[in-house]
Amino acid sequence: MSTQHLELEVLETSALDDVQQVSTIMNACIALGVHFSLVETIEHCTLLLQLGSELAQGYGIAKLIPACVSDWRPDNAWKV
Repeated sequence: MSTQHLELEVLETSALDDVQQVSTIMNACIALGVHFSLVETIEHCTLLLQLGSELAQGYGIAKLIPACVSDWRPDNAWKV
């Protein structure tokens, strides 16, 4: 597989356990042409939907909320 088609997500909880090691691995991957991305805005989410993505997570989808919130709804811009 070409590295231009490979994109990785780093779980923040894993990254925080050893920031130096994660940084070293990420830099090695970047040197190979691997991309990393974050879903941080409505625009990111909209583009991912247009590209056919069915699953995503991130700050752009939902800000930090209490686990007991049951009435969360996605932004209207994401309706397809």
